[in-house]
Amino acid sequence: MQQTDENKYLGMWMNLNGCVKAKNEKISMVNQWVGRLYRERSKDESKYDVLREAWKSVAVPSIMYGMDVIVWNENQLEKLEVGLNRVARVTAIEAL
Repeated sequence: MQQTDENKYLGMWMNLNGCVKAKNEKISMVNQWVGRLYRERSKDESKYDVLREAWKSVAVPSIMYGMDVIVWNENQLEKLEVGLNRVARVTAIEAL
């Protein structure tokens, strides 16, 4: 049996460096969703309920998938939290 440097688990490549690539992809994914929701918010027909439902039913599951297998440090979790707070502001502004 041959030893490898990387293994794919739950759709993410894991290696001895602690899934750095997967962490960056998750942070990038949050920022992409923020951009998508900002763009949708600018359209007149997009309402608070639509944005909120898209966030809860599509974005969050895609971001959270496989999070348990990644070891996060405080700085990386803070970056994720900043993105999540940005989404909360987008949907809250729409509700006003």
